[in-house]
Amino acid sequence: MSIFGIVTFPGYFGQHFAGDRLWIASLGDLFQNCTWHNLTLEALNETMQGNCKLEQLGVWSNYGRDNPMNVLMIFFVFSFIAVCICSTLLVPMGAFIPTLVVGAALGRIFGEAVSFYLFPQQNYIIYPGIYAVVGASAFCTGIIHSVSVAIIMTESVGQLYYSLPIFIGVVVGYGVSKFLHPSLYDTVIKLKKLPYIHGTCYKSKKYIGIEVEQIMLKEIDFVSQESTLNDIQNLLNKYPKVQTFPICDSFENQILIGSCLKHASLKAPNQCKSEILNTKINLNEIEFDVAPFQIMKNVSILQCYKIFTLLKLKRIYITECGRMEGLITERELRLGIENVEKNVLTRKKDIKQIHVAINK
Repeated sequence: MSIFGIVTFPGYFGQHFAGDRLWIASLGDLFQNCTWHNLTLEALNETMQGNCKLEQLGVWSNYGRDNPMNVLMIFFVFSFIAVCICSTLLVPMGAFIPTLVVGAALGRIFGEAVSFYLFPQQNYIIYPGIYAVVGASAFCTGIIHSVSVAIIMTESVGQLYYSLPIFIGVVVGYGVSKFLHPSLYDTVIKLKKLPYIHGTCYKSKKYIGIEVEQIMLKEIDFVSQESTLNDIQNLLNKYPKVQTFPICDSFENQILIGSCLKHASLKAPNQCKSEILNTKINLNEIEFDVAPFQIMKNVSILQCYKIFTLLKLKRIYITECGRMEGLITERELRLGIENVEKNVLTRKKDIKQIHVAINK
C-alpha cells in the first residue's frame, strides 16, 4: 500500500495519471458523456464541456499540461498492473470495482480514439462514456466469468438505452474469456494450490470411475440404543472438536437412523458413579435429525463434489441398504481431489486389474 501511495501521489508521478482520484471517483469520471482529447489549458478556463465538470477535466488533462489520451493510457496500464499484483496477495481483496475501472478506462480510450479519428470536428456525435460503460461491463465479465454484471451495470447507469450494448459486450466478453482462461477466482485457487475442480475436469478421464468408497472414512464411532452414558463420555472425550455424531439402531446392525448435535443433545454426565455411567441412554429424550443426508458408496467423487457444493453440506453418510458404511467430510473430499490431481488416487477398476496382474 505504501508503494501504491507513493506512485499515485498527486504531487509527483500521480499528476500524470489522475492520482488524486479514488476508484469510485475515477469510474464516475470515465462514464461522463463528453470528449477529452481536445482539451487545452485555454479550453479549461472557458467553460464546462457537456456533462463534465472543470475539476474532472482538469484532473484527466493535468490541468491542460498533458494530453488526456496519454493520461488515460498511463492510467489504464498502471491500474491493470496494480490489479494483477493485488489479486495475488495473501490478503482479502475486492476485484469487482477495480476491474470495472480498468475496463472503463479501456473503453474510454477506444471511444476517445473513435471521436478523434472519425469525427474530429463533431464531438457531440460520439459519446465516449457509453464506450466506457460497455468496456467496464465486458472486461469485468471476462475477469470474473459472471453475466450478472449486465444487470448490475444497467441498474447502475439508470439508462435503458444502454442495455443492448451492455448485454452484447457482456456476452462477447464471457464467451471469449471462457474459451481462453479461467476466472480470477479460479486462478487464485490454483495459485494457492487449493483443491479445485474446473469445468473440464468433468470430462477428464482421471475422475471417471473414482467412487466415494475410495475416500470415505470407514471406522466410524456412533451412538446407538445400546450406548451407555459411559460410552457417551468416552465419545465426547475422544472427539472434542466433532459437532455431529451419527445414531444407529444397534452396534450389530448399524442401521443409520439419524444424527445429533453434540452441544444440543449429547452431554457427558457430571457424576462418575458406576451405576449412573452404566445406564443406557434413551433416544426418545434426544433431539436428532431423523433424515441425515446419505448416499451409496458407488457414487462418483464428482457427484459427491456437486452435492457438497450445491447443498453446502459439512458431511455425508455412506450407507448400503440402510447400514452405515462410512462418512465423508469436506476434509476427505479435499484430500481425494488432491490425490486425483497428483495421480495418487486411481480408478477402482484399475486397482482390480493391478491385483489380478499381481496374482497371476
